[in-house]
Amino acid sequence: MKVKSTGEYVVVPHGMVVWSTGVGTRPFVRDFMEEIGQGKRWVLATDEWLRVKGCPDVYAIGDCTTVDQRKIMVAAQQGSYLAGCFNRWEKCNTNPEGPRVFGCDGRHAFRPFTYRHLGKFAPLGGSKAAAELPGDWVSMGRSTQWLWYSVYAR
Repeated sequence: MKVKSTGEYVVVPHGMVVWSTGVGTRPFVRDFMEEIGQGKRWVLATDEWLRVKGCPDVYAIGDCTTVDQRKIMVAAQQGSYLAGCFNRWEKCNTNPEGPRVFGCDGRHAFRPFTYRHLGKFAPLGGSKAAAELPGDWVSMGRSTQWLWYSVYAR
């Protein structure tokens, strides 16, 4: 970590690092938005396939997009979705009569992106955790901590 007052770099002992990029639009994204006519927005307008509106060959995921909520799970699912699309791209180009567009006119090779909420975990300290899972299932305590370990420990 860099100490602002001295400019010196110091090592800070830690068990976990949480990185937050802030709530503002990055200058690179803001400049791109101005260039494509989306300058009066906070985030990039995207369609159901995560393509930036006005730039069909540009894709955007995560906090800089309009798709669903700004959560790390959304960005992870968006990345997985686009990776699958890109991996099937050539097959779809060699078969231009691919499936009909889902929910609109014309044809499109892929289903639109949809976010699937998988739940939330929160460590409560000690050997306890809380979880909210799909189906309005809520749990707290030691057993939930073990569930947390089974999901996040590698």
